Amino acid sequence: MPSRKLARYLMQHLREIHDALDAETWARVAALLDRIAVEADQDAEADWYDLLDLIQFSLPRGHEIRRAISAETAGGTRGAPADTEISATLTVLRAMLPDLAEIAGDTDVDDDIKEVRERLRAAPSVSLEELRARGADPDAAHLLRLPGPGGVTVPAFQFGPDGAELPAVRTVNLLLAAGRDPWGAAHWWLRGNALLGDAPARLVADHPDDVIEAAQALREEY
Repeated sequence: MPSRKLARYLMQHLREIHDALDAETWARVAALLDRIAVEADQDAEADWYDLLDLIQFSLPRGHEIRRAISAETAGGTRGAPADTEISATLTVLRAMLPDLAEIAGDTDVDDDIKEVRERLRAAPSVSLEELRARGADPDAAHLLRLPGPGGVTVPAFQFGPDGAELPAVRTVNLLLAAGRDPWGAAHWWLRGNALLGDAPARLVADHPDDVIEAAQALREEY
């Protein structure tokens, strides 16, 4: 099957995959999916193939999902230089990616982190399609992008009234490594900050230098 159909198939059977894997392997699968959801396509492509390998060789021999992956990868398509399918594949996967904590029945996620995720998902956001329509690059490493049941969204506080990305947001997201740890960056943006007296997301448009200084102070702590 074409790789985009394989992505759809895997997302439709993700709970079955979870149930067939041990906890350690599922954690690795979830980490790859989290990265694919927010990475630039060139990085996400490698993780997509790593995901296929991990699922394929971790499922029992003869498992239907393992056979489906084997049929897709038997031709040696991994890393093909002219893979015109990959963008469509990643789009399908990101659009269908469910809440992984819900799939796993994870009740141990910190309540504060859950609250931050819910607040950010509920906050105004910009879709990847809207960004492309503006001529912006939705895969830019410095943008904070969050996966969710409806696909990847980009929190709107990162942009000014004219729709342009705020320069301070770019600086802070790079300091926070938002591309590698979007939820950690979201946690910082939305929580009250002792140095600022408010959540950085509320202040970045009017007090960009103060927000950058607070992010630099956080980095110096580590």
